[in-house]
Amino acid sequence: MVPMAMATPATAAEALPQTLPTENTNLFRAAPPPPCVTVREDNPAGVTTRFTATNHCHFQVRVKFTYRFAMDSRCYTINPGQSASHTRTRGTGQIFDGLKAC
Repeated sequence: MVPMAMATPATAAEALPQTLPTENTNLFRAAPPPPCVTVREDNPAGVTTRFTATNHCHFQVRVKFTYRFAMDSRCYTINPGQSASHTRTRGTGQIFDGLKAC
């Protein structure tokens, strides 16, 4: 039998597996909703703007409205054929970033 030598890691980071996700990977991003969910912007020229998600699927979906430079909306449960809306004030630097499943 041949003896095996085990190298001791120099740092704690070297002791971890190299496949661990980091905060920069897509593993921490929410998936998009199914393609049968649509979103539209209402009142784009007003003081507020409203985004409406409509579920054209044959099943219930859960989505949230996501924004850059602002907090995302709560998670909405939308039944087939139904819609959910979220309103934001214009001019505050918030940019609509799309829908995400939740």
